[in-house]
Amino acid sequence: MPRVLPFAGLRYAAPPSELARLVSPPYDVISPDEQAELRALSPHNAVHIELPLDADGQPCSRYTSAAETLARWRREGVLVPEQRPAFYLSETEYAYGGETLRRRDLLAALGVEPWSSRAVLPHEHTMAGPKADRLELMRATHLNASPIWVLHRDRLAALDAAWTAADARPPTVEFTWRGERHRVWVVDDQASLADIQAGFERGGPLYIADGHHRYETGLAFKAEAQTSVPGAGAILATVSWADDPGLLALPTHRLLAGLDPGLTLEEAETRWSDAFHAEYYPVWDPAPAEQIDALIQQLASSGRAAPSFGVYGLGHLDLFGILELRGRKPPEGALPAERSDAWKSLDVSLLHTLLVDPLVAETGRPREQVLGYTRDVHEAFAAVRDGRASVAFFLNPTPVSGVLAVADANDRMPEKSTYFHPKPPAGLVMRDLNTTP
Repeated sequence: MPRVLPFAGLRYAAPPSELARLVSPPYDVISPDEQAELRALSPHNAVHIELPLDADGQPCSRYTSAAETLARWRREGVLVPEQRPAFYLSETEYAYGGETLRRRDLLAALGVEPWSSRAVLPHEHTMAGPKADRLELMRATHLNASPIWVLHRDRLAALDAAWTAADARPPTVEFTWRGERHRVWVVDDQASLADIQAGFERGGPLYIADGHHRYETGLAFKAEAQTSVPGAGAILATVSWADDPGLLALPTHRLLAGLDPGLTLEEAETRWSDAFHAEYYPVWDPAPAEQIDALIQQLASSGRAAPSFGVYGLGHLDLFGILELRGRKPPEGALPAERSDAWKSLDVSLLHTLLVDPLVAETGRPREQVLGYTRDVHEAFAAVRDGRASVAFFLNPTPVSGVLAVADANDRMPEKSTYFHPKPPAGLVMRDLNTTP
């Protein structure tokens, strides 16, 4: 069973009102432009240690730079350690789709165990490059600046009790960042710590929502550090209930560039007709944001009846197509036999197998030169209109239950199948690996 442990957090000493200038997104969603903006926002912004920069003419100096920055912040009292281990209750309130949503999480140290233990389950493959980068940073700093994000299936009575107690007192930290209201309560009484830890020990596995690379980095660091770094056996984690109504899994849409310009929407529809029924909707020139939003709402409506995908481009800038899977299932033998039933049931698996992957293969070019991604539907339309993409495919969100089912089946989802939102920020509570959780 997973080990969910209290730890003595490392937190900013600044008043909560200043935290909006100090926290940052996790490293893997920060663009170069945003990195520069965050660095300019404050010399103490978490991006300086979450995503450091090399000095001019000094490749790979960023890791030493991050370690020096961290040491300086600690000497100067910018960061202050807690006096005793704690769990941290974290509430995020935000607006999405015209609604105000609230998600309640637990910040904890999570024991890292091999995937084969089935204590923590993945749903994505990882790449060597990001893991090598994160490992060098961990070696240099002995710090978790940002949490990975994991889900649990069962609602825990001990957590409910902790939240009831928290609601009766003011939060330790409260601030607004990027339109999100963040509130944190420190829970350090021994009875609550023991009850929460025991609740997770009696429960089922945890599922990684975000942070596969950082988890595997934690495994590698644990193996090499062994007992020389007391906290190497765990990693900072945000733990969320999988059925929390404030947990959003958003889609990532696909952009394909450099396709044969002779491939028209009419020809593509003929190819796809055995598997899909197509309906088309007019697109104005220029397409106002309200029209694009309405088309995506139509895609969502179609998706409630059967797996459905939006398509825009292939020589037609005046039409948006919705491809609905005939009979709610793919043609016999169309999906790889070796994949799990959970994988075969995913919209994103159907999209890649039946639509995207054959088009990428036809180009004869490396996949990364053809296939791109965006979470912004308006950006996808713009990419097709200005010629950066030949076609855009639009997805409905993957349900959280689908993510868990694939992980339970010991399978992996196609790349960029989910985007859990909003991301827990880096720097809210950090974890020093030189202390034992």
